[in-house]
Parts: sequence; C-alpha cells; structure tokens
Amino acid sequence: MKIGIIGAEGFIGGRYCKVLESHGYEIIAGDIRSWPDDNLDIRDKVQVLEWFENNNPEIIILTAAIIRQDDVYNNSADGMDTNVTGVINVLEACRDHGALLMFSSTVHVYEGISGKVDEIT
Repeated sequence: MKIGIIGAEGFIGGRYCKVLESHGYEIIAGDIRSWPDDNLDIRDKVQVLEWFENNNPEIIILTAAIIRQDDVYNNSADGMDTNVTGVINVLEACRDHGALLMFSSTVHVYEGISGKVDEIT
C-alpha cells in the first residue's frame, strides 16, 4: 500500500514515515522543505496535482501546516494560504485520485476549553 505523507519533514509527519515504513508500507514523502527531492508546496494546486499523478498514493496523511499561532496571526495571508487553501488543494487531489485522507490538526482548536476534550467538544 502506498501512503503519501505530506508534511513528512515535520515532527509528526517524520514519525509517521518511520513507523509506517518499519511496518512495510511504501512511503511517499512530500514536504516544502524537501528541496530538491520530493518538494511539495500544498499552496500550489498544480504542484499538488502533479505530485499525486506522479506518485499515485492510496492514502494521504496530511500534517503540513503553519502551526505556530504567532506565525499565523502575524502573517494571516500566509496562514490562510497554507492552512486553508493548501488543505483544499490536497482534499481536491484526494477526491480526484480516489485517495483516502487522514488529517491532523492542532490542540489550539480547543483553546479556552478546560476539562476533558473529545471530538464532540
């Protein structure tokens, strides 16, 4: 099974690569920091579609994002371009290529909520 990990150079994405590869899965790593090999900028719709066409992943694990709140607040256009438009580009490519998607988010979506937090909170 071919698993594409987008954000493969990051903390979580890198760990997914190691663990899944150790279990025999074929990993296709993509990250904006992987220059020149496997470079993937999710903000670039054409590049995302080409990456999908060249690699034909069956499953995508999407961990790419701007994660530091200060970075998003200080440059909201870049935050929107990466964290919203980039995710939409990946979602559309998954749909067009029949790939399943696993999406990782951040604990910051629960900011201000105390106590036990689950998917319904």
